[in-house]
Amino acid sequence: MFLLLLLGSSFVMIQTEVEEYQAKAAFMYNFTKFVEWEDNSLNNASTFNICVLGDSPIVSPLNDLAANKKINNKKINITKYSDAGDIKTCHMLFIPEHISPEHIKRSLQAPSIKNALIVSEQKGDLDLGSAINFLIVNNKIKFEVNLNSLNRNNIKASSQLLKLALNIKN
Repeated sequence: MFLLLLLGSSFVMIQTEVEEYQAKAAFMYNFTKFVEWEDNSLNNASTFNICVLGDSPIVSPLNDLAANKKINNKKINITKYSDAGDIKTCHMLFIPEHISPEHIKRSLQAPSIKNALIVSEQKGDLDLGSAINFLIVNNKIKFEVNLNSLNRNNIKASSQLLKLALNIKN
């Protein structure tokens, strides 16, 4: 139930950038409990790889989370990349708000993220191909979902996750 409350974000008030990115890291971890990778890339991997495109304050909270948690009984590996073309294996890609639309479009064409859950934090990123996009509404973290992106990357979202989304794009 706590996971649903956190994902519902009704109680996650953010005051600082540190709190914002700690909460976003927790959301990303919890997203993995409500999505299913339909290909075998996750089953065949020894670690769950979260990739971050460029610099972002989310790296530190993700590393803290990775030190204490597992996803699908796999150790979590956090790696920062300046270019998506350098990524070898990625199950979840985080795209910070400062990444340009052109860079996002190029990045989403990289073969290594074909079956990755793409999470972003800039208005309009759903239209560029992100699957889940964070929004700040009244100092609360919310998210929106792009079903086409999920389907394209062979990822199925649970109805529980979709119920909590502020917006669902088909």
